[in-house]
Amino acid sequence: MWMPSAASLVLVVKLVAFVALAYYLSLRKTPTLRGIIAFLIMMTGALGFYEGFTLAVREDARARYGRVVPGVVVEMYQSDGHGRTNASGGREGPRAGTSGFLISGGLARTFALGSGRIRFVDYRYPCDAGRGTCFGRDYVGPGLWSRLEVGKAVNVRQADGESVTARLDENPQWGVAIAEMGFASLFLGIAALISGRWKPRARTKYMTAPAVVMAVDPVKYRDTTRWKVRFAYFDGNGDAQESADEVTQPTWKAGDDCVAVYRPDEPDLATLQPPHHA
Repeated sequence: MWMPSAASLVLVVKLVAFVALAYYLSLRKTPTLRGIIAFLIMMTGALGFYEGFTLAVREDARARYGRVVPGVVVEMYQSDGHGRTNASGGREGPRAGTSGFLISGGLARTFALGSGRIRFVDYRYPCDAGRGTCFGRDYVGPGLWSRLEVGKAVNVRQADGESVTARLDENPQWGVAIAEMGFASLFLGIAALISGRWKPRARTKYMTAPAVVMAVDPVKYRDTTRWKVRFAYFDGNGDAQESADEVTQPTWKAGDDCVAVYRPDEPDLATLQPPHHA
């Protein structure tokens, strides 16, 4: 099944951003800086998740219905640490790295391949498109890099439905796909936080207040008896409150000192504790 690449959708994202900006301006409104940042991060996460998902789907097809064809290594490149790459013969190659909306792919490759140094390989292989020869480019880890050599044969894996895309047989992409979806989810979470649409649930805080037992009443159940303890206290705002709690032993009596434990947003619903637990 053919699916558009994430790189081809970057133009769509830019068009959406332009239309959204034009819409705001037509209403004589200016988008907030917070909203702009949230939108850019959200698009980065959405494209990254899409790219990771499509890669995972492609990998599943390669594993289930894949075939291996003979290929040849055309060229090998590695980064020089300054944003450039060097080919095997020493000449300068294409610029390394990924930026902009597709940054999650670069982060995923660094994480999955276990190296901050970028290494990629160009290769050719027979296919059914064009003149019968296709070209591919794989980012590889240091182990596979050391085993490859320009001009030497290499196995290339394709799914039955692939025509102009493939990967080196020794370079599975599951780790990259999962890592990219993970980084993309992080970007989406950050965007939701910045926009204010998602707020982490704060840990529930409880308050305590000195209380006095007002009454103790037995409560009969089928095979057992529990005791309902009614107690009174003043909440944090100084308002008088009364609540009740059930205990299994008749250890409380009217007039005993105790401690009420309650949530600030529900001061009339409290549980009972002995004074030394406060």
